[in-house]
Amino acid sequence: MELNKGTLIVREGVRQGDSLSPLLFCIAEEVLSRGISKLVDEGKLELISASRNAKIHSHCFYVDDLMVYCKGKIAGLEALKNLSIRYANCSSQIINTSKSSFFASGISQHRLQSIVNLLGFTQGSLPFTYLGAPIFKGKPKKIYFQSIADKVKLKLASWKTSLLSIAGRVRLVKSVVQSMLLHTMNIYSWPVSLLKDIERWMKFFIWSGDINKRKLVTVALKKVCANFEKGGLNVRSLIALNEATNIKLCWDLLQSQEQWAQIIRSRVLRGNNCIRHHVFSSIWSSAKNEFNIIKDNSNWLVGNGTQINFLLDSWCGDPLHQVLNVTNDVMSNFSSSLIDYILNGH
Repeated sequence: MELNKGTLIVREGVRQGDSLSPLLFCIAEEVLSRGISKLVDEGKLELISASRNAKIHSHCFYVDDLMVYCKGKIAGLEALKNLSIRYANCSSQIINTSKSSFFASGISQHRLQSIVNLLGFTQGSLPFTYLGAPIFKGKPKKIYFQSIADKVKLKLASWKTSLLSIAGRVRLVKSVVQSMLLHTMNIYSWPVSLLKDIERWMKFFIWSGDINKRKLVTVALKKVCANFEKGGLNVRSLIALNEATNIKLCWDLLQSQEQWAQIIRSRVLRGNNCIRHHVFSSIWSSAKNEFNIIKDNSNWLVGNGTQINFLLDSWCGDPLHQVLNVTNDVMSNFSSSLIDYILNGH
């Protein structure tokens, strides 16, 4: 850049990887973000209902990706397209339609074709992969994770085991292979059959250096997976690891105040109990089996009482609405927190 008679003229942009680049990007994208929010506030863009009491947020950004969640009404999509055109004219940032897709459900083929003609996007379908994780609807299945398992298998088969000791193979398994799986394990419950396949490849790789060659050993895999204090190699069992991540996922779902957790709670929780019927949620399908485990092994910390509903929550044992036989019409209008009944710490 150069200074010309008191005016700052920008001749070049920042270099790739410059620490200033993401800050400038956030400033520019704030304009687009507020424009989408304004369309929603003015009623020009209609949001998707996640449940009776919650709506999905209108949009989210990740690096240079933008996801918009709305109903497929032509009027709303036209308003969204006009906003993108105005933004492009001001910022010179144009949507690459060849790399853009839309995903729809429950609408006619004629409406789908109208959306394609209007936006110029390609129609996507589930499942697909985003940020290294499969995106799908319903219960996790083996086919959704097979591509990740194949990458693990290829990684194990490509290492030159002739140059590695057993200790080196163990280190690679612990630091590389298990790290490749943790990302999706924090979101989903993997099928046990697929985890057993990967554990078998890991076992063969550690003992023989070949994932297809079984070697006669005198130590069971369970002892190998034990920690150092118990005489093992501290190679974590993938099945036990996935169960632990599922428990953490369920805990975050029940306790987090982030929007994703609030939306799922509004769909699957009824008071202090979860629903019995099936919902097409990949996250809830992974976490629901741990609900009773968390409920039976957790205690309440009252704190200041601002986050505890006096009647509905089981902060003193059984919920008070059950102990006092409070009717549903009273509970529906009752929103007092425990802090409303605390005076001088009692």
